[in-house]
Amino acid sequence: MEKLVCNNCGGELVRGSRISNNKDRAVPVVRCLQCNSEFDRHSKEYYIEFIDNFTFDKDSSLFEIGLKGLLNNIEYEIVGRVRYQDEDSNEKSTWDEWIVKNSEGKFSYIIEENERIYLYKEYNFSSINIGKTEQNNLSVEIERESVKKFLPYTGRVVIKEGEIPFIIIDIGTGIEFYDFKRSGEDYTLKRYNGSDKILKGEKLRLREVIEGFRIGKYRGACNRMLNKGSSLKHESRIYAAGMIISLILSIYNCFGDTPPIKGVMDSKNVLSENLAIGEDDADKVYESQILYGPFDVPVKDKLYNADIRIENNRLLEADLLTFRLMLINENRLMDTISGKSDTASLKDIFDRIDAFVNPVESYMISGYICSDDNSGCRPVYRFGSESDFVVDESGRCYFYLEFFSNCIIDIDSISLSMSRTESNRYYAIAAFIFFILWGACNKRSIYYKEFTKSMLK
Repeated sequence: MEKLVCNNCGGELVRGSRISNNKDRAVPVVRCLQCNSEFDRHSKEYYIEFIDNFTFDKDSSLFEIGLKGLLNNIEYEIVGRVRYQDEDSNEKSTWDEWIVKNSEGKFSYIIEENERIYLYKEYNFSSINIGKTEQNNLSVEIERESVKKFLPYTGRVVIKEGEIPFIIIDIGTGIEFYDFKRSGEDYTLKRYNGSDKILKGEKLRLREVIEGFRIGKYRGACNRMLNKGSSLKHESRIYAAGMIISLILSIYNCFGDTPPIKGVMDSKNVLSENLAIGEDDADKVYESQILYGPFDVPVKDKLYNADIRIENNRLLEADLLTFRLMLINENRLMDTISGKSDTASLKDIFDRIDAFVNPVESYMISGYICSDDNSGCRPVYRFGSESDFVVDESGRCYFYLEFFSNCIIDIDSISLSMSRTESNRYYAIAAFIFFILWGACNKRSIYYKEFTKSMLK
């Protein structure tokens, strides 16, 4: 390391600090004890004095001089290294430029920065012009083509090792960099002492670097990451297949024919019809009870829905109806009535049904009749997807319907039906869940595929 003296008076230089312009913290500087001159991060003296701030982790790099390996089927040997510090940063902001030589003696550069790795090769150009525009803005023109967007910065040398081709640099030397894209590809322009060099780069995956250069301390961890990524990729294919199958079943069931169950209304037993409850005419409510069936439910453990309609478009909003609908297995009903199937006995049974210890009904729904603006009749209550239910017993069944209304209702205007639902919405939900799982697996597989050095640790 060269002796650090003031280039103004030859006095001794020491570390110091001063308050930054925004007065919120102290920034390091180098100060002359004799003439009190200051040297900040834009000077060579600063980097010579504070060299340990930028090189303490130099041995933790992925590469080392003398390492040989293959990239894109070309054999390379690492022959030199330059580390730069961003001149505009008060904190450590470094990147390593590893000089590599191929079997033909041509130089390339591997850039290692923030766990990203790039391979840069020299790009032959006919002309270059860096200057100012009329508005005094910096402009870059390459081969008479203006570079629209570029990132200018200065890198100060803080490490130099091995063979450094073409230029002579020292610790603290500043080199101008201009990063830009051209036709979707990455380029870097380096300028030092009036000499210009353009490098064209490509991003490298860590796994191909580790395998190509046979970096032993990371190969085991690298293989584990790759195996995990492959496993997740296989798992994501299973979820993708499940998603596609669910979507196909959902679409198929949307167009499937689901005829209603036959015989629901073939027989009905009216237990009470518009029975008035209440003495005051203003508060009078009418109760009706009807037993429909029996009819056959062919398959158990499947989704069904029911549909109630009142074919009377003269009903008003004030004629509100509340109802309770029970699906009852014939065997349960017969055990409950003990052979007494007359209307009076049935009415007595259903009046007391809520007091039974064991439930008689297989399924029960309660609610109110409401208007359906899309229907020609008013009002209508339709059991839609929110009211699907599973029948756990097949065989002969009854529907018991009781409702209360504010007006007299014609029993014959009521229609009741029951049908299988083909569960297309459940297949759609399954497809959505498979889609989420597929996306999560894909994301994780990319995580394990595009791993970084810190992840290997």
